[in-house]
Amino acid sequence: MVTVVMSVMLRTKVVIVMVMKANGGDNGDRHGIGDGGSSCGGDNNDDDNGVSSSNVNGSDGRDDESSNSVGVGSNVKVVVVAIWLCFSVTIHHKNVFNYTDIGGTRIMLGNGVVGILAESVNKWERRAPLTPSHCARLLHGGTGVSRIIVQPSTKRIHHDALYEEVGAEISQDLSQCGLILGIKQPKLEMILPDRAYAFFSHTHKAQKENMPLLDKILAERASLYDYELIVGDNGKRLLAFGKFAGRAGMIDFLRGLGQRFLSLGYSTPFLSLGSSYMYPSLAAAKAAVISVGEEIATQGLPLGICPLVFVFTGSGNVCSGAQEIFKLLPHTFVDPSKLRDLHRTDKDQPRHASKRVFQVYGCVVTAQDMVEPKDHVIVFDKTVEGIPNVTGVQLDVMDHANLCKYIAQVNVVISLLPPSCHIIVANACIELKKHLVTASYVDSSMSMLNDKAKDAGITILGEMGLDPGIDHMMAMKMINQAHVRKGKIKSFTSYCGGLPSPEAANNPLAYKFSWNPAGAIRAGRNPATYKWGGETVHIDGNDLYDSATRLRLPDLPAFALECLPNRNSLLLRDLYGITEASTIFRGTLRYEGMLYICFYCFSGKHFDIGFSEIMGTLSRIGLFNNEAHSLLMNEQRQTFRKFLFELLKVVSDNPDGPLIGENDIMEHILTQGHCKDQRTAMKTAKTIIFLGLLGETEIPASCKSAFDVVCFRMEERLSYTSTEKDMVLLHHELEIEYPDSQITEKHRATLLEFGKTLNGKTTTAMALTVGIPAAVGALLLLTNKIQTRGVLRPIEPEVYTPALDIIEAYGIKLIETTE
Repeated sequence: MVTVVMSVMLRTKVVIVMVMKANGGDNGDRHGIGDGGSSCGGDNNDDDNGVSSSNVNGSDGRDDESSNSVGVGSNVKVVVVAIWLCFSVTIHHKNVFNYTDIGGTRIMLGNGVVGILAESVNKWERRAPLTPSHCARLLHGGTGVSRIIVQPSTKRIHHDALYEEVGAEISQDLSQCGLILGIKQPKLEMILPDRAYAFFSHTHKAQKENMPLLDKILAERASLYDYELIVGDNGKRLLAFGKFAGRAGMIDFLRGLGQRFLSLGYSTPFLSLGSSYMYPSLAAAKAAVISVGEEIATQGLPLGICPLVFVFTGSGNVCSGAQEIFKLLPHTFVDPSKLRDLHRTDKDQPRHASKRVFQVYGCVVTAQDMVEPKDHVIVFDKTVEGIPNVTGVQLDVMDHANLCKYIAQVNVVISLLPPSCHIIVANACIELKKHLVTASYVDSSMSMLNDKAKDAGITILGEMGLDPGIDHMMAMKMINQAHVRKGKIKSFTSYCGGLPSPEAANNPLAYKFSWNPAGAIRAGRNPATYKWGGETVHIDGNDLYDSATRLRLPDLPAFALECLPNRNSLLLRDLYGITEASTIFRGTLRYEGMLYICFYCFSGKHFDIGFSEIMGTLSRIGLFNNEAHSLLMNEQRQTFRKFLFELLKVVSDNPDGPLIGENDIMEHILTQGHCKDQRTAMKTAKTIIFLGLLGETEIPASCKSAFDVVCFRMEERLSYTSTEKDMVLLHHELEIEYPDSQITEKHRATLLEFGKTLNGKTTTAMALTVGIPAAVGALLLLTNKIQTRGVLRPIEPEVYTPALDIIEAYGIKLIETTE
């Protein structure tokens, strides 16, 4: 929106006050939980606009209903709706909740005990989800609420005594509460199992920093009601923003504006304003703004910063509150179409020798004032450059009408979106009778579309990438050839890994991330099941790194590799039709530790110190712990070094003193029992130092857990440079027993691909080996080579026979050998 306004205003100086979301519109007198807070001082997640709830958001801290202080004002119905919704949830803890019959339906209503959290994560948060008078009405109004327990707080806008006066209890212990209300998320360790919680969680936005909270809620079997997602039948939020957020935000903004102008060399009356939390009441804050306005009217503003234009976007409560404060200044509202001419001297404007300006301008803009882009697809120019017959469009997959508009124009759809989005695209393709190709696993929700796809006469071809994809095709080609000859599969093993090319494996882990480190690490902590020599083996996710084994491939003896079991290999038994096999194993490849491979070669000894051993040690140290860490929740930001000291239990009188070295870290790793081998401890110490975990820089505020910290460092230190290449290695081995032979045949198939650089642009091996099969799948559907309809995988000759030929024609070589 800033760009739009600037393009209209030309030389006019612009101040953007705030941007309100469309769903934060004016909802009458429903002022929403937390009418307070500064839009300038909050974090970027806060759709409730604010983290501080000063007395500007109440009167003098008393329970004044007319002030609409920090709850939902005089309209308590919204709170009752929220509580009813939370009480209606099915909770596992039956001792806490009661049942009743309503209209013949058995509904769990909770135990009638409501808790109010003391806000603990943000030091500025003073708001409360319920005011004392709300508590009084809930306790004494026949609502079914029998007790309200309030955690004590010395900073809450309403004092503890006011809650006690209306019958609420003050206690830190909320274990008796079936429903617990707050403003922002509590500390993770405060989440109780089998309870219902309601607060602004922001978890539905899928932002990384909020995922530990969602994990904790799931782990504790709790129910979470996010205020932003409580909506009416019309889809609008029932707990909408109130005017106080706009009022407080505008006051804080004017104060910050004065400081900004001073840094530019201009003194203005805005400097005399305090932050909103400094005023004892809204009236006092308004009086301060009025005083500023009077000074502008008499003394004026410097000509160098004028005309000063405040642009308001939106029309909801927050925008209304901001304009309420703005109107206390001498002002004139102008139409957006008039902004172009504001830089010209207005003959009717009072001036003193034209060196001062005695008013400010306000402008309210809406969607109709936006500049229409000349080219909607200009942002895609670099993406489609050099590719003929391609048109780029910007599309929200959740916009069904628009999605269908574009799907209707094509014959085949390729979805490379996150897996959770495929089902949305698939339903649209069924509706419009268009084929679909994805590179993702065919999950249960996609499988359930099989009959609908058949009825629509379309093919949904999934798992058309590398792994899954080419691995299926290579395997099924060999397996079907063996079955045609009446052979029995005794053993099937499959290994695949995305790795740096050898020259780019230049760090202690010999690994680099071409995707999100968090996802890669989590994948290394999934449980695994496989069959080996007739025995079924289960590996717990916490033990996966410790289960890694050394691997040497006969056709690639130069590669020193290790292998981790990859999820549930037994699923391949029925999928590939190899129920007779006594060994079925899928594994993920990583390099072994390069430093000790050399020692192994010359000494004949093997220490098995590689990626997995180091990662397992890092895990035991606690660096993969996803729980919020108390040291990272303090107001004062900690350094990476101090945090490492905490994990390694390093006791130091001066933690900010001289750096400890590799030997010191190694000794602590061994002393704490994180590993038993000195060489592994030393390699782990080298990794810790390489990742910068001994650095004296501050840990970013977004890091709330040890897992966040290590992912942040890995993303920085283990990424590819513009000149480095990755590598993909896929290898299958089959042992086949034929009825007419005493000898077991061994069949191998290998794919080895490196990233390619053309005209200075590098394409990763991973992109090639995933993208080309997906494109081949689309080509086969376009040319009617695939006649089967429904949900398919590339495990039938109809798919894999032509697909493998085309993939090889594109330069991806698959080498097969037989012994």
